[in-house]
Amino acid sequence: MKLKSLIVAVLLFISQISFAQYSYYYPPPNFQQTPSRILDRGLYRLQNFIEYEKPTKKQLAAFIENEIGRYFDFNYMAKWSAGRFYKELDAYQKDQMVDTIKDMFFSALVRSLAGKDAPSIKVLRERAGRYSNEIDVTTLVYQGDNKRPLKLTFRMYKSKKGWKIFDVMAKGRSAIQFYRSYFKKMFTKM
Repeated sequence: MKLKSLIVAVLLFISQISFAQYSYYYPPPNFQQTPSRILDRGLYRLQNFIEYEKPTKKQLAAFIENEIGRYFDFNYMAKWSAGRFYKELDAYQKDQMVDTIKDMFFSALVRSLAGKDAPSIKVLRERAGRYSNEIDVTTLVYQGDNKRPLKLTFRMYKSKKGWKIFDVMAKGRSAIQFYRSYFKKMFTKM
């Protein structure tokens, strides 16, 4: 009987060590991680996928939608993009707007990455955003032989599900501002 108790105790101890190692290599849910760590992890996964899998355009699109898309809050982006018109939209129109933003965003990302070597990405810093629950994370993206990196700023907010990206800025241009002008033209035509 003592031998069984000893074996059970050893197995429990080993399982706790394994769990601790597992937790070390696979961080806890993103709610507990810093925004820059979340972004760094997602970009690292994207780089590895491009570098080692050499995906087709279709495979890259599926990976971005399934793996990278979860870092974004497209509903939040749609609400910000629609501005004052958002309240006037019904549920179907809001869903259509979210789908349009997703399609446009993912298509642009696939076009910029497809058929190219994996970009080298360096996460630089976090800065406080406009509101207390927002953080801006600046990155540098080096593509191919280009010595001048593209500076991207990811705007993130802390949701109930953890840190989510709600805007990306490149060359001083905001994705939300682009979508806002795009949808404003559509709304004014109605």
